[in-house]
Amino acid sequence: MSWLLRMAWRDTRTARRRLLLYTASITLGVAALVSIHGLGENMREAVRRQSAELLGADLVVRADQPIDEETLRLLAATFGDRRAQEVQFASMILHPRSGASRLVSVRAVEPAFPFYGAFSTQPAGAAEAFRRGEGVLVEENVMLQFGAKPGDELRIGTASLPILGALRSVPGESVGFNLVAPRVYMPLAALDATGLVKKGSRVRYRVHAGADAPAVAEAFRRAHAQALRERGVRIETVETRQARMSRSIGRLESFLGLVAYVALLLGGVGVASGIHVFVRQKLTSIAVLRCVGATVRQTLAIYLIQAAGMGLAGALAGCALGVGLQMAIPLTLGDMLPADFRVRINPPTLVEGLAAGVGITVALALLPLLGVRRVSPLLALRSAVEGARRGWRDPARLAVVAVGAGAVALFAIGQAAKWQHGVGLVAGTAVVFAALATLGRGLMVMARHLALRGAPYVVRQGVANLFRPNNRTLLVVLALGLGAFLVVTMQLTQRSLVRELELSDRGGRSNVVLFDIQDDQREAVR
Repeated sequence: MSWLLRMAWRDTRTARRRLLLYTASITLGVAALVSIHGLGENMREAVRRQSAELLGADLVVRADQPIDEETLRLLAATFGDRRAQEVQFASMILHPRSGASRLVSVRAVEPAFPFYGAFSTQPAGAAEAFRRGEGVLVEENVMLQFGAKPGDELRIGTASLPILGALRSVPGESVGFNLVAPRVYMPLAALDATGLVKKGSRVRYRVHAGADAPAVAEAFRRAHAQALRERGVRIETVETRQARMSRSIGRLESFLGLVAYVALLLGGVGVASGIHVFVRQKLTSIAVLRCVGATVRQTLAIYLIQAAGMGLAGALAGCALGVGLQMAIPLTLGDMLPADFRVRINPPTLVEGLAAGVGITVALALLPLLGVRRVSPLLALRSAVEGARRGWRDPARLAVVAVGAGAVALFAIGQAAKWQHGVGLVAGTAVVFAALATLGRGLMVMARHLALRGAPYVVRQGVANLFRPNNRTLLVVLALGLGAFLVVTMQLTQRSLVRELELSDRGGRSNVVLFDIQDDQREAVR
């Protein structure tokens, strides 16, 4: 083994830069895999660690109408005074000093909210003043839009309330939510003064409750969820919020896992094509090794060690790059995440990246390495000797194809949300692979029979190189075609998903929508 390792290292002496380039192709795939799965695991850990802060309470009940007295009595009997009511509705607000107005989400809450976490405000003391019922907290971007400052008045309906400060974050809600529906928090005691909650108003009601232990809230949900649902009341606990967010993270990770599949598969194809070229250029060296007594198994082992070494080097570099990408997530997207995101290196993810990088590299490199077995010692003396070709009738070649396909299939199934999706992805890739192989073979046949007698020399020479011995036409068509297919597929998938959310580009959309127009108001509205 020590001799094999020394020979594998010495044999790379004249081609280390090119081998490094081949290794880089697997690096990006492993980096994508490690960063995506590491991100998913860190996000799940953040949700587990801060599940109570993400909800702001141990239990929340929601309804689209005032919560009935029976439900309130049940909550009082279980949670005592650790309750805080909230009334939520959309309304225009007015900043009298600037004359600016805007549609916002008004949240009227009792002082006890939130039970976990805290409002992040500027100035910091504004949150405590809000708990004392001294005024309102306004979303930071709305403050900037209005040019408002603490102490200004804000009109909500018929009520004028002082602005205590800018609201930066609320437990359980990310900055992304603010861009859609900026929030204004006001004391529940001042709600009646606005005159906005009356018959016909679109209002949502909540009660937040805190418990001595999460198990108390979960037991309440299991005991009363069905009965409350029949009365139009929905229950959410820390456990259900955690499960819902974990499902969302899982869906995101499954989609991004396909990106890792594409990147790693392309990296494996790049390494395989590079090894094919490398082995073709090493035929004389292989023949010399056979002349001095090296067996077929030893020569094959030397180049297999090189392929595994390339995969290991690329996987190690990819793990380092993937961890670096994880470190950059809080710097770029930290404000968009609802949880306090902390990067932790996850050893199982690194092991998975290393195993996938080395495994995919070796599995896809075995096919070109099989040519080492057919190199005759006579090739050191006569370049015309290459050994007998058995093509696809070679049992070892068929076994290697089966191993490579199995490795790719297992990896795809591991990345997909369902095994059926992974099998479908592999089947589709195989169909495209076969189509590209047919296209490459057809291109070689067409070039061989193409009549170019009157064409310039460079044209005839270039076309002839498509089918002459040692051509790489099929390999290049496969590598470039598969790469283009996978990249375009991911782009089309992304665009189709984004298009579902793009409402402004669809024809027939209204510019203004009026809600809750009563039958007797239609003519007046017109």
